[in-house]
Amino acid sequence: MKKRGQITIFVIIALIIVSLAGLFFYLSGGLEQSVFPPETDNVKLFVQSCIEETLEEGIVFVSSRGGYFNLPDNYFDGFLATSYWMYDGRDISPSMEIVELELSKYIENQVGYCIESNEFTDKDFDFQDKKVETVIKADKILVNLKMPTFVTLGDSVSLIKNYKYEENNDVLFRFFSVSKNIIKNIGDSDNSLNIMPIFNITDSQKTDVFIDTYNEDTYIFNLKDRLNERYSFSFVAEVKWM
Repeated sequence: MKKRGQITIFVIIALIIVSLAGLFFYLSGGLEQSVFPPETDNVKLFVQSCIEETLEEGIVFVSSRGGYFNLPDNYFDGFLATSYWMYDGRDISPSMEIVELELSKYIENQVGYCIESNEFTDKDFDFQDKKVETVIKADKILVNLKMPTFVTLGDSVSLIKNYKYEENNDVLFRFFSVSKNIIKNIGDSDNSLNIMPIFNITDSQKTDVFIDTYNEDTYIFNLKDRLNERYSFSFVAEVKWM
């Protein structure tokens, strides 16, 4: 009798486990199916257009600061505010990972202004916290905006987990590569700024370079895109000749 009672208890426990597992998979499946229902398409397209607009603005802004959204503590504050890529003769230029992070900060900080301008009067939105990841490649820029969004339409609630955008744009990668080569060229020089190799670096990169002398040790570099005059990239090199 005792043994039969133990078996009954085990059977009940097993049924509870199976029921809970079934409920979990049912709910998981239902959530997965509601991630991208048809009524959210316009919302996704709108947010992606905001990413596109903010990315364009971000490229221009961080380029004007030598790849930064927030300037480092030690930055050049002459007739323009931008970053040192060389200071006291030392290469302190940012890595590509830092530039990606700074561009992400810009988008994260600014994209909300565009999103808040939406005119979808037939839906309620609940936008959660934003987190942006950006990857700068040789021929494109990839943006992943992680911003869980609950969209309510009548009695239906849909979830959009993130928004991805890809733009064929090589300008930031090109500016970065040319600037790195310029800094290397300066570092290899002994006691003067060798102009010709710098012009040779930019000649094949669809980029023009302009150099202003701030004082005898400080040079301001401004790179211009030949294809789109809106794009320019500025940084400062403070040399220390031997």
